[in-house]
Amino acid sequence: MQDNADEFDKKILYQKINKVANMPNTVEIQAKHPEYLYYMECSQDTDTPLPILSHIYANTLTLANYTLSSGHCKALKRAAKYLQFNINRVRFDNCGIDDGEMANLLQAFVQFKDFKSIIYRSNELNENSLVELKQLFAKGIPYHL
Repeated sequence: MQDNADEFDKKILYQKINKVANMPNTVEIQAKHPEYLYYMECSQDTDTPLPILSHIYANTLTLANYTLSSGHCKALKRAAKYLQFNINRVRFDNCGIDDGEMANLLQAFVQFKDFKSIIYRSNELNENSLVELKQLFAKGIPYHL
């Protein structure tokens, strides 16, 4: 029941952001609000903002069969700096993520203090992602992948 209420609250938040996103004082007030930053980055890339941040439960971001564009990945990277909680696990299952998009996401994950797990299925992983993945492997115990 609480999960449904939280989901409803997040939908209301996205609607409020949409109404006031381009007002002059909103930019200053919301400069460090992750949902606002995510929304604005998606808007700049002319992508429809998906409620990705509402799929974080118990510090785990879980997206399955949820197609992400490069704009969504860049927006998530931008919002990651200001998330009030630490994401320490992610699951991307058949999200249509290519190598460059995953490299962007990995740059965001490096910012998290205690990142533990990546489940990455039916997506592309090549050289750019592997370079960024090295930074996650380089973290010392107890903050290692």
